[in-house]
Amino acid sequence: MRTFLVAALLLSHGSAFAACDVMYSEKLNADGSRIRITQRQCDATKSRTLHVEFQPQGSESCLSLLKRTQSVSQAPTGGWRLRDIDADGLFEIEETGACGAGPNCEHRIFKTSVGPGPINAYLFFQGGYAGFKRISDYYVASGRSSCCSWDHQVYKKPMTADPITDSDLVYEVMVGVDVGDPPRTRCRVFSRVDHNLIQVPLSDKKLLTLCEVYGENYVFNPPFLNEGP
Repeated sequence: MRTFLVAALLLSHGSAFAACDVMYSEKLNADGSRIRITQRQCDATKSRTLHVEFQPQGSESCLSLLKRTQSVSQAPTGGWRLRDIDADGLFEIEETGACGAGPNCEHRIFKTSVGPGPINAYLFFQGGYAGFKRISDYYVASGRSSCCSWDHQVYKKPMTADPITDSDLVYEVMVGVDVGDPPRTRCRVFSRVDHNLIQVPLSDKKLLTLCEVYGENYVFNPPFLNEGP
């Protein structure tokens, strides 16, 4: 694996120079294949581009998998990185787009299909979040919903090479801090039934770690009084 930054200067028709920053990142997958991303950002075009290449195990040649372009003005802190989201030794491409005032940003995650048939990159998830991870057989997109609360969207693992959609949503885990002395943390778990949110238990106890945004001292699914969720 190597990550480095190269500054390239391109000569224009005048005597001025237009600067481009080029960044490379390469990872070795557990199956012996390699994946490499090249990001180029140029002042002249005000754009940021991505090129993803894949080298199968035992091959000396690389395949071009994916090309993307971003507007620097719309996503000033955007870009791409390689992440092993599944912790299975195979790296995904995570794209960061426009961000809000807090930690939430628009993202796209692309996976590499290396099974029978052509090798390609496909969209796996698209949405806004501050963090994305896998817990057991679930994928969790977490975002801050206010100054003192977080919302976790819990999706089931897709069975095919299709993007995760709202139909894959299993739980919404809402974690917030009550005003009081001392304050307490509430963790509520909801499932959507006929367009309504119904408070439900968790079938997989490993997902309880989502309740620990503010520590292990929380109240799980407290009864409703005269308050919202």
